[in-house]
Amino acid sequence: RISVPRGFVCSNMADLLEAYHVMGSKRVVVKPIFGAAGEGIEFCSSVEELKLYTFSWGEVILEEMLDLDRADDGIVLSPAFHYVEKDVFGDSVDQIMNGVKYDGWGARPAP
Repeated sequence: RISVPRGFVCSNMADLLEAYHVMGSKRVVVKPIFGAAGEGIEFCSSVEELKLYTFSWGEVILEEMLDLDRADDGIVLSPAFHYVEKDVFGDSVDQIMNGVKYDGWGARPAP
């Protein structure tokens, strides 16, 4: 099972604050739509923290923060698939995350 966070596209502070209240989740992630490799991502846990966001990357997606999987050694894992356009290749893999940065991947063990 792969968890998918609820999220809202936000163009300005009013959108961001409304989405935060509608979502009802205290811990959220602000992700620039045009960001890559974790750049511009902010973790927030309050309205005050959200109000500091500057939209320097343009429009964002506000997502609820999910509890991520962790390997036995504590490394944070994020399930993913390799694909090109509409074609998926192979089985699910675990992306190894270091904060918001991708740090490699490994094969997901069978359930």
